[in-house]
Amino acid sequence: GASEPAETAWPAEDLSQRYEGSCKQLEEALKWIDGKQYPAYKDIAGTYHYPNFDLLVDHIQGDSYAAPSRMRVRVAWATAGFPDALVSNKSRRVALCDYVTRAFWKFAHE
Repeated sequence: GASEPAETAWPAEDLSQRYEGSCKQLEEALKWIDGKQYPAYKDIAGTYHYPNFDLLVDHIQGDSYAAPSRMRVRVAWATAGFPDALVSNKSRRVALCDYVTRAFWKFAHE
């Protein structure tokens, strides 16, 4: 049978030299940046540690016409609490990702 395509490495840019800090440091940076021009927000690119997850700020929109900002949330498997069976094959992984994405969207829009 055909093999599954290799997953694309994302994000493509080198993130090894980016800022890493606490959620409190992000809060302080956002307060300092508030009201400034778009380029000032680029300073928050990096990883911020919260008690139960990490927020990864991968890309910050450079201006109102540029590509939108990209962020991710990383949760440890043990913290998420999903059973291993939910990722035992590709269709289950896709279904779990779809569920988590939809649940996050719903939560974010409440």
